[in-house]
Amino acid sequence: MRPLPPEAAASAILAVVLAACGAASARQTSGGASDVSTTIEVTLTLPDGVEFTGKVVDQDEHAVIVFADGAPHVFAWRDQTGGSEYRVRKALLRMTRGADGLTAEDHFRLGVRMLERDETQLAVNEFRDAARLDRTYDARAREAMSAQRDRRTDSPPPASPADPSAFETPPASGTAELLESLASSSDELRIRPTPPEQVEAVTARFRAFFDPRLKSVIGPEVSLVETAHFLIWTDLPASQRPSLADAAERMYDALCRQFEFDPASTVFLGKCPVFCFRSKGRFLRFARAFDGYRETNAAGYTRSVEDRGYVHVALFYQGQTREDWKRFLCTLVHEGSHAFLHRLHASRLIPGWINEGYADLMTERVLGEDSFTGECAALLGKAFARHDWPVHNLMRGSGPILVHQYPVAHSLVGWLESRDSRSFMRFILLLKEGNPVETALASAFEGMSLEAWESGWRASCRDPETTPPSAGAPSDASAASRP
Repeated sequence: MRPLPPEAAASAILAVVLAACGAASARQTSGGASDVSTTIEVTLTLPDGVEFTGKVVDQDEHAVIVFADGAPHVFAWRDQTGGSEYRVRKALLRMTRGADGLTAEDHFRLGVRMLERDETQLAVNEFRDAARLDRTYDARAREAMSAQRDRRTDSPPPASPADPSAFETPPASGTAELLESLASSSDELRIRPTPPEQVEAVTARFRAFFDPRLKSVIGPEVSLVETAHFLIWTDLPASQRPSLADAAERMYDALCRQFEFDPASTVFLGKCPVFCFRSKGRFLRFARAFDGYRETNAAGYTRSVEDRGYVHVALFYQGQTREDWKRFLCTLVHEGSHAFLHRLHASRLIPGWINEGYADLMTERVLGEDSFTGECAALLGKAFARHDWPVHNLMRGSGPILVHQYPVAHSLVGWLESRDSRSFMRFILLLKEGNPVETALASAFEGMSLEAWESGWRASCRDPETTPPSAGAPSDASAASRP
């Protein structure tokens, strides 16, 4: 995605008007350009402690868009720390209310949200301010506190503290020995399932290879949770393990339905290895010992080896709240979707923006209300359409993309898939056969061009009720001429 120059970035910033900590609207000049002086700069704190500063572009009940370093970044509210969300929401409310100050309802709703984030003291402070303005909020606050105590009894146990540095553990032999034992991939098209006898033999090899090494490198409490299609090694508490198995299999079933693959069969060489750790320290130990990754800032990754058709997934749980657990499951489904696509039809990789966009789409589809990937994609897509931000370079790239580009890739891929799921299946399979994006798109969607894809997507983002243009329709002039 081509970054905007600073002067264009400044003119693109919207003012946010936050009503009751919920809906937002833009305050614009008569010419339609946004006035940067009417919005604010905020600093978000992410769960790993990283801080991100930029100008607020837009927000809704699910997410906030911040413009920084020449590009828009969308963050679900829950993808910040609770304290960060509180500071940003309150700053937006103060900007909106001005001299009038926050209302009792503003304070109360902010308090309820902080309860959901387990920020109890912040919630109590807001409830006190609400009651100071209107005594009827005393009873409502007591009810909210009681409901939160009931919810806490069903929350997952907190993660264990971080382990010592990954570099205190000598690296293991990695996966080289395992990969050498697997047959070289001929890259034949594998739309058919892996033969059961091969699944059984390879799965036994995976168990024998990983089980002793994981106990040695990570710790003896690492246990194997085996499902129909996955080998999940984890050191998480026993109470959390069924959720891992359920999310992984729901993801597998949804992908099988999308690509008309028998869900009782196996697309992987054997059952797919998945490694779920209770801390970032253990995750980094694994990444170093088994994949040679000295450092990674990701919450999870998928290791795909094209020439062997091998794939595994690694991720870690960070946090203590129900929201943290949901975010962890989102990572599991996102990375698991990558693993499935790696093995579908052929072990050839597809362009990064389509791969990431589709993984986010499946995360929303599998986890529903537990995922905000769809809401983030929708909010950012509207901003791209409103400001005519470019996606030309993104859509014509083939390599990895940046994390802040995932939601717009999700929005683009979701629009195409919504047109016709069978045509979308053919599009992905043509990519897996090695066809360029333009060729696969035109073949699967009756002559559609990349310009028509972009044009239809933009129209849909501006008005979700708009009927997309026909696949072969010419693109609009602005899309066709964009560099």
